[in-house]
Amino acid sequence: MRKFLFLLLIGCSINLFAQNKLVSGCGEFSFIQPDNITRDEAKKYAIAKAKDDAFIGVFGENLSSSQVLKTEGKNGSAKTSFSEYTELTRDYEWMEDTKEPILTYEMDAATGQTLITAKVCGKFRKLGAQTDLTATVLCNGIEKEVFRSGDTVGIRFKAAEDGYLTIFSKEESGLVYSWLPYVNEEGKPRQIKRNKTYSLVCQADPLFPLPQIQGPIILVTDQNSEEVIVWLVFSTNEYALPTMEYDSENEIYFIRTEDFERWYYKSRNKDPNLQKIERNITIKKK
Repeated sequence: MRKFLFLLLIGCSINLFAQNKLVSGCGEFSFIQPDNITRDEAKKYAIAKAKDDAFIGVFGENLSSSQVLKTEGKNGSAKTSFSEYTELTRDYEWMEDTKEPILTYEMDAATGQTLITAKVCGKFRKLGAQTDLTATVLCNGIEKEVFRSGDTVGIRFKAAEDGYLTIFSKEESGLVYSWLPYVNEEGKPRQIKRNKTYSLVCQADPLFPLPQIQGPIILVTDQNSEEVIVWLVFSTNEYALPTMEYDSENEIYFIRTEDFERWYYKSRNKDPNLQKIERNITIKKK
């Protein structure tokens, strides 16, 4: 009996290692931009598809059927929901870019249509069973992906299981900022109850600090356009946050991207239930 249990545990460890193993790969995707989506939406869609191509190239598998591009009807016609595709739960987790994504644009002089090509290279891992998570970014309380400098941000979140949540944002500066927990939550992940919808990172959250402790998160940029990645880290198990520095002027904690990725990689190896989903937003000048 002991020998059988030992062999069984070895088998489980090998399976867990296979799921957690970090691999490298590159992918590419090209498509003609439809008239009904913006250039930003087209860019995000092309990068998401290129990452899918990298996964398929390494593991030789198609994505699950839940990741088929959705359509939504409006006034009797179907419109391809490109933005929804970038937010679908995937069978893999993209950990980091090893090279900056390359995007090229070629216009057909005859038709006026634009061919967009995305090339990506990075490190990623295949995932096991994951908790079903729903996350929506809110701009001034409204679901939106494009912000104007000075807009406030919020997150609507729901999980299919009890667990713990933290929220971060990665900016083009190379810094990652902590949005959740708040400064008054003693550095602990927020406890989440299954199937309950939460309004977070905004004053609609009953646990949001008083104004004299922490103000709302306002997104600003001095560039014409800036891309921000929002990471939501969830697990059914409680976990420790990374060591971060505190920006007293802006009342927020931050960490370098490479240190955040190192923390997440180590935490993920300790806890197979830890998962990270991302949402992409754009900040434009007023």
